[in-house]
Amino acid sequence: MSGGDDHVHIGEALPGIRILPLKAEDMPISAIVLVKIISTDTEDTGWVTRGTGDINDQELLGVLIMETDRLRHNLREAWEDDD
Repeated sequence: MSGGDDHVHIGEALPGIRILPLKAEDMPISAIVLVKIISTDTEDTGWVTRGTGDINDQELLGVLIMETDRLRHNLREAWEDDD
């Protein structure tokens, strides 16, 4: 973000959103969040991302590729189980 640090605590940025907690021994150091939104004006839905700003592009791309591969694997297994 330009012009200073406009970051807020995640609970303040995403009020009412609940997620599964981390393990007790895991301490969060950074995050990227995909948020599904609905416009209060038009009721259109869409997606936005928010992050802590300290994740480099290469690291983010690697994590997204790994998560995409995991999701693809799970969907393939679910598809095959339906046969």
